[in-house]
Amino acid sequence: AILSEQYRQQEKVMIRFPDFSIPRQPKMIRYNYHLAGIENALTASLNRSILITVGLFAVSMLVILLVSQRFLRPIGKLKSSFDKVVAGDLDISIPVKTRDEIGDLTRAFNQMVNELQKNREKEKLLQQKERLASMGQLAAGVAHEIKNPLNAINLTIDHLKDKFTSRDKTAQKYISTIQSEIARLDQIVDNFLNFIR
Repeated sequence: AILSEQYRQQEKVMIRFPDFSIPRQPKMIRYNYHLAGIENALTASLNRSILITVGLFAVSMLVILLVSQRFLRPIGKLKSSFDKVVAGDLDISIPVKTRDEIGDLTRAFNQMVNELQKNREKEKLLQQKERLASMGQLAAGVAHEIKNPLNAINLTIDHLKDKFTSRDKTAQKYISTIQSEIARLDQIVDNFLNFIR
């Protein structure tokens, strides 16, 4: 093994090629290289290439990690905010920190939440108007049902007045009281209907 190693170190590679740099005086240039030196240079070059490749790979992975965090953090924040909106929480606003696509997406999200808040307020107002309209219809129906018997009672009292006014002063006094109370109730119902309208 020692002899073969010595033989390899002594083994040479000779490279010859012609040199025509001076006209009409060609010559041969000869280079002698030891095989061990070439092998060492190739091994060193390979090790250097592997080291550079591993270094570039590590730097690339670090850059990719930093860039992905720059984009993934705002996207994660948007997703968690979106989940809150889906759950019904519309009191969310995300601050816009960039002017890129993520910033545009954040602005669009904030605008969507504002529109949803406006729609919720409109919906509440509409429900309140519907309740008020239902109450108005109910009140108008009740007022109508009160006015009908009052009119019938008033007509009956008018008929009784024609019969008893000439003969009985007490009956006339009672009839007058009943008619004034009917008129007062009729006025209350009219005021109530005006208020409902």
